[in-house]
Amino acid sequence: MIFRTLIVLAAFSISPALHAKGPQDPGLLFSALEDDYQWDNKLDHARATLSRAIPLGSSFWTALAILEKAGARCTGDRHEPEIARCLYSASITVHDYYQGHLFWTVEVHLKDRKVGALALDRIVDEN
Repeated sequence: MIFRTLIVLAAFSISPALHAKGPQDPGLLFSALEDDYQWDNKLDHARATLSRAIPLGSSFWTALAILEKAGARCTGDRHEPEIARCLYSASITVHDYYQGHLFWTVEVHLKDRKVGALALDRIVDEN
């Protein structure tokens, strides 16, 4: 009887800790940026999300890893070695009829081996 009571008490004491974690934040995802953008058409909101995911002063290589995990493909520039460009693309339907291609581009500027600046842009090709 005492053993059963201890098991029940242990289950109740552990249970709130397990429920408190809840779903984990998936981090930066370009598909989520696009969903938010389609809802309110605010590029500033997407830029703020990017800045929270990759604060200035972060490791340059960590920033590229975060962007690639979010769905982008990053490449360097032979002519501008202090800049990396990361591109996320997807096919979308424009105006409920036309097929189009969506492009999110992030420029990561290197300064002293850290992220010195970030630039984010969104373009839709309606071909």
